[in-house]
Amino acid sequence: MAFNYVTNGDQNVVLGSGDLYAIKVSEVVDVFNLTTLEEADLTYLGYIESDAELKSSAKKIELTAANAGRVGTLQGQKTVSFSTGIFSWNLDNVSNFLTGSSVTTDVATGKKTFIYAEEDRSPRVYLRFVSTDTSANKKITVNMLAGEFAGELALNWNSDSPITFDYSFDLSSVKDTAGKHQYYQIISEDIV
Repeated sequence: MAFNYVTNGDQNVVLGSGDLYAIKVSEVVDVFNLTTLEEADLTYLGYIESDAELKSSAKKIELTAANAGRVGTLQGQKTVSFSTGIFSWNLDNVSNFLTGSSVTTDVATGKKTFIYAEEDRSPRVYLRFVSTDTSANKKITVNMLAGEFAGELALNWNSDSPITFDYSFDLSSVKDTAGKHQYYQIISEDIV
C-alpha cells in the first residue's frame, strides 16, 4: 500500500499505513538515541492499514488593550496526539502500553485474564511508526518520544474488525541536549 505523510493547515499529519512499535520510556536511557539493545526490545504492536494521525495544535492567547482592542497574539501550550484508529486484540500489549493493567495466565489451562482497575496508570511509552512506500522508494519513520494512552477502552464486536481497541496517545515533550522540548521526529529517507 502506498504511503506518504500529508500536512494541512491544522498541522495534522495523516500517516497512512505502516508498522507500529513501542517500548516503555523507563526502559530507554536516551529517547533521542536508542541503543542497539533498545532497538531490539521495541515491541511490534502491529500493522496499521490506514488512518493513523499525528495531530498538533497550539492554544492562542489574544492580547487586548482597553482603548485599542486586539493588539497581538501569543502562542500558548501545544497539544500533540497520535491516533491509530483501531488495533487488534492483544491483552499483553494493551496492558503494557495502554492501561498499565495486569494480565494473568493460568499455567495449567493457558487462560489469560485481563484485569482493568481504578488504580491502573498508563505508562509513558516511546512509539515508532514506520512506513515504506516502495513505489516512491521512500521510508518514513516517526519517532514519538514520550506518550501516554489517551483513548477509551471501547471494545467493538463487529464483523469488519472483531474486538478492537483504539490506540491513541497524548504526546509529552522531552528536552534535548540543546534545550529544545521535542514531541516527535519525522525522518524521510530513500530506500536503497
